[in-house]
Amino acid sequence: MISRKKNPTRGAKGQMFIVGALIIIIVITLIKTSINVADVLEKKKFLESGVERLEFSNIRGEVAKSAYNAVNYSLNMTNVTNSFISFAESKLSGRNIRLDGVAVSSYYLNMTASTNIPINVTVYNFFDAELSRVVLNLSTNFAAPVNTTDLQPGSILYSNFTVNSGSSQNLTLWVFYETPTERVVQNVTIPSVIGKTKYVGYFDLKVSDDRGDIRDRFVETVDVN
Repeated sequence: MISRKKNPTRGAKGQMFIVGALIIIIVITLIKTSINVADVLEKKKFLESGVERLEFSNIRGEVAKSAYNAVNYSLNMTNVTNSFISFAESKLSGRNIRLDGVAVSSYYLNMTASTNIPINVTVYNFFDAELSRVVLNLSTNFAAPVNTTDLQPGSILYSNFTVNSGSSQNLTLWVFYETPTERVVQNVTIPSVIGKTKYVGYFDLKVSDDRGDIRDRFVETVDVN
């Protein structure tokens, strides 16, 4: 009887082939999983960025809306907008999101031709740092410039100007301030309209977290009557 011996080399080759195939399958699976994870992380980052921008847009819109709501309820527009900013700042901080910026509010009551009319201007610093060299100036011969002032976080600067216009015209409020990282010069147009009461607010808003920040500067003008 003839017996056949098994070829050990052939068996080893077969095992190596199986092991190699398994390694290839594992590598392909890992690559695919890695791509999926990267894709998920990218989508998550995109969605978070979209949510942040939506949130910033909502805050920007509510800041503007707060002044209009104050008119409807005969409230002080400056106080209402500043209070909303403080409220939003507190709510966002609970989610590790920072709201920083400056709010400059100007207001005059019943502009009358050829009469000295006061324009009240306030600067609210809600940056988490001191504002250095805050300067306000109004483009009229009757307005007195405010001296350079440093403004601590959470502080408000109150100032008054006097205008005397024979007819309706546009005034320019120059706003200057420095943060630890930048110097800002902004001119704000204040429509001086005979027979009208107006509020004009300049807002420098920044929302930030560990992923980055979104910032915008804008002006809102509200006709009170």
